[in-house]
Amino acid sequence: MREELGLQRLALSLLHRGYNDTYQLGRGKHRLALRINRQLGSRQALAAEVAWMEALGEDTRVTACMDLPTVKAWGHTGSRGWLLASWLPGVQRGASLSPRMLYAVGRATAALHLSALGWSPPGWARPTLDQAWGGRPCPPLSPEHAALFHRCTERLQPILETLCEQPRPLHADLHQGNYRFRAGLRLGVLDFDDCAWGHPAQDLAITLYYLRAHPRFAALRDAHKAGYESLTEWPTDPDLMASLHLWRGLTLLAAVSQHSAPQLRARIPGLLPKWTRMAKAWLSDK
Repeated sequence: MREELGLQRLALSLLHRGYNDTYQLGRGKHRLALRINRQLGSRQALAAEVAWMEALGEDTRVTACMDLPTVKAWGHTGSRGWLLASWLPGVQRGASLSPRMLYAVGRATAALHLSALGWSPPGWARPTLDQAWGGRPCPPLSPEHAALFHRCTERLQPILETLCEQPRPLHADLHQGNYRFRAGLRLGVLDFDDCAWGHPAQDLAITLYYLRAHPRFAALRDAHKAGYESLTEWPTDPDLMASLHLWRGLTLLAAVSQHSAPQLRARIPGLLPKWTRMAKAWLSDK
């Protein structure tokens, strides 16, 4: 692949191996990022991702709020898609996330949603987020867990179907591993690999799902909402957000249990108790 692109002289280093494999090509300010998908995907789906990234890069409402990687090349090698993009500078934040940072994330998410509202091309070949298991089969579970999660999916399914009656493009994976900050708290957003049709509330729920255990969660949540509302109306409420947090947990359970990476599948025993508690708490409130 590097030879085909004329990049064989650039140093190649693995950055992350998880849902996809991510590499750094070159060093310094001329670095590039190479993503190789570990899951099978169609050329049409990859082309749709690239088309939306390019459209967002041309929308000044979006670029005023965030930096985006520029796609340099993309294609398929065998059955695996790949995407080569410009390097997005900045630092990922976890425990050091601040309300000011989440304000920027909320505002950027609103800009993405407003841009998507005017960009909904027919035949955009991405999935719709209207399935309780994320469009995957129910994973193998013990009878007790299967019964518990079946009760949840029966109640979640009509919620998701109603939400997605008039869907728009979403990032659909906007957690803190997919945004970074550089000097002046300038935000950068990357990895549109999971982009999909859905409701804006699903993007917001995904962002907050990963922050629930943060010691400053309440302040981060409020700042995220304030940032979003600086551009448009907040599209959800606490009850819907709780439902979508459970939906996110179920989609992760399905994705991890069927992933080709053994290190991801090995995490299920440690994560299943958390998803079980979440499911029981959600059902008790219904």
